Amino acid sequence: MIYSIFQLFSSINNKLILFSKEGIIITNLVSIDKIQQIFSHNQRYYILFSLVGISHEYLYMVHKFEPIYALFFGNRFSLFLEKFDLTKNACFECELGTRILGGISFDQGEQVEFNLNRDIANQILINLKEKVLKEYHQYFKLFK
Repeated sequence: MIYSIFQLFSSINNKLILFSKEGIIITNLVSIDKIQQIFSHNQRYYILFSLVGISHEYLYMVHKFEPIYALFFGNRFSLFLEKFDLTKNACFECELGTRILGGISFDQGEQVEFNLNRDIANQILINLKEKVLKEYHQYFKLFK
């Protein structure tokens, strides 16, 4: 069964507690399923990936020079990326619009959470960092 992140209730001792029609499910905390793409655009690095057992796609973004980074989840990011013109100077994550169902972002000292809490986001990033090449490790920033 695949769960939506909206069914996420909380995390306790590195376990996820999920609510479904069948009842409460306790499972291991987030695990990276697949890194779909890593790309650079407009002075930002992006990592598009999925989690085991979660139906949404995830996008981690970090600015190369500024203290700006975010982790978003939503629907069909990869399909949008196929049609997105990376030669334009547009903000990719801004163009995702209503495809973004939640996330957490840090922009020049201000942090905003929307349907994704900091602890879960940081656990996702720790697991993601283990899956990418070491050349990208310097760009991983945990949320405060």
